[in-house]
Amino acid sequence: KFVDNPVSHLREKFPEDRLSENGMSLLKSLLLWDPKKRISCDGAMRSEYFREDPRPIDPSMFPTWPAKSEQEPGDKVKKVASPKPPSGGMAFKKMVEDEEDRARGFSLLDSVKNKPPAAGWNLKF
Repeated sequence: KFVDNPVSHLREKFPEDRLSENGMSLLKSLLLWDPKKRISCDGAMRSEYFREDPRPIDPSMFPTWPAKSEQEPGDKVKKVASPKPPSGGMAFKKMVEDEEDRARGFSLLDSVKNKPPAAGWNLKF
């Protein structure tokens, strides 16, 4: 059973200069706990809030940008180069690899690395 809670503090969060009475009414009807009393999607879309000024613009008026797939190969598009990776660091990478090898201990892979397959059968890892 849902308990009625008549006190609402929504107006404190959404003052009238930000949300009109129609907007507040719609918000309250969307936030009702009891699903039987909650407004439906169709009812919400018919709310007076969506008929107030400023009215929403038509989606055809939204700004658009050409998709890369629609551009011709010769189109002059400003391309930004990726930054170069920092130089150096190879000694650190080698040190990390050596540490991993030591920590790993014996490995079957070490005996078959960079060697051509021999006659017979081979284990592949």
